[in-house]
Amino acid sequence: MIDAENILNDFEKYQRVLHMAETTIEWERNLLSWFLKYLEEQDIELLTDVDTRTMLRYQIYVSELKNNKNEAYNPRTQNMAISVVRKTFKMLRRQGAVFVNPTEVMESAKLPQTLPRNILSVKEMKKVLSLDSSFRNKAIMEVLYSSGMRSSELRNLDLNDLNPDEKTIFIRLGKGSKDRVVPCGLMAWKCLQRYLKNERPNLIDDLNEQAVFLNKEGGRFSKQGLLLLVKNHVRNAGIKKDISPHCIRHSCATHMADSGADIRIIQELLGHSSPATTAIYISVSIRRLKDAHTLFHPREKTLRKSQERIA
Repeated sequence: MIDAENILNDFEKYQRVLHMAETTIEWERNLLSWFLKYLEEQDIELLTDVDTRTMLRYQIYVSELKNNKNEAYNPRTQNMAISVVRKTFKMLRRQGAVFVNPTEVMESAKLPQTLPRNILSVKEMKKVLSLDSSFRNKAIMEVLYSSGMRSSELRNLDLNDLNPDEKTIFIRLGKGSKDRVVPCGLMAWKCLQRYLKNERPNLIDDLNEQAVFLNKEGGRFSKQGLLLLVKNHVRNAGIKKDISPHCIRHSCATHMADSGADIRIIQELLGHSSPATTAIYISVSIRRLKDAHTLFHPREKTLRKSQERIA
């Protein structure tokens, strides 16, 4: 009989060795429990009995699962459910518990190429960054937009991650436990230095605290705390869109793509492991280019006027 609890605990330890975020560990443990429950329902008592056919049937099983709204899970969640099993068998092979990974030949469900709905335009972003606010809040918004970093990456920034000479920021253990260095624009760096000099000393409670950005209690921001700060800042700028730190990241990438930045540059900035993940910004940019072409190209304008007269 498969010891589900023991496998879940081993997987959790394995994730911690890989420095995965606690929220990710909790979510992936939940996804792995789906698979273990499926094996129990199928009366599969040994992990060595799991083969490619079992996994293909499990993929169908996951595609038919319903969430609390009685709707099928989206393709991203379905892919994550398979990815978790793949990681589990990778762990089990290292332990010598199995000799074959039955997930190796499986293909992922196709993901819809979509961006968050609430991306800010360049004009809206300028309005957000021009808002008269505290040194800290202005620095946070400028750094998020300039660097395209994730919420977790900004919250984890320490003072020694800042390089004043190069005006760059070192991001430790980004998504996938990968380090990278990102540039910080001149305006963003100016706002950051002003905050560090004039406001951070008034916020700090523990002199040993290394976090760059401090909350009102003098400690590191929580995920919810940073989310509320960004939402309130955007709302105070007179913009009604529901904006999160991740929306600022997407706005940064989209604006760079619209301005002609190479996909590899955007990939490096965002810390994407695959260019395919970054390619969505290029496709969005091309759509906007086509819209602009239709609107402004002389031949298209002439055709449109002709069609309007006929109508």
